Formats: sequence, C-alpha cells, structure tokens
Amino acid sequence: MALPRQRNSVAGSTRVDADFDAEDGIDLPDDRPWLERALLPPGTTLPRVASCVTFFVTLYCFVFTLWYIAVAGDVCASERAAADQAAAEVERLRAELKALQGGA
Repeated sequence: MALPRQRNSVAGSTRVDADFDAEDGIDLPDDRPWLERALLPPGTTLPRVASCVTFFVTLYCFVFTLWYIAVAGDVCASERAAADQAAAEVERLRAELKALQGGA
C-alpha cells in the first residue's frame, strides 16, 4: 500500500502539509478578510501587495534619481538643443529666401 504524496512547505516556524490529491482551494481555508477575497486572487494578501507596490515605487524613484544625476539636473537639454537647431534652420532658410528674392 503506497502512502499518498504530500508537499511540505516550511515558512519560518510554520509547517503546512497539503495533500497533492486535494482539489484546489479545498486544502487550505481562505481565512482572508472580505476585502482581500473580493479584490485579490487566492493566496495574495494586502500586506504582500503593499510590499510589492513599495518595492516598485522605490525602484522607480531610484531610477529617476540616477537619470537626474546623469543629466546633471538639466532635464530640458534635449528640448533646448532641438529648439536651437530649429532656430538656426529658420535663419538659414530666411537668408536663402532673401538671397533668392534679391537675385530675381
């Protein structure tokens, strides 16, 4: 007679034994608050979601800070260069137009 397969999960000092043959959602009761059951998928809790959000916000802030340092605080340099190039092109075209009108 073979023993049923079981998975043993150890998290900290808590040990959970779950049977592989049990149907999904029946092996462990869903004792989460109603808001978590309504808004989050099974197995997810609000503290876990909050920690993930905190991690990604921190990551975004870190990347933004690195970018700001990399551009030395001059966040409009590319726009200013494009405006200067456009102004130079306008002056060149005006000079060319003036030369063509004066020559005719």
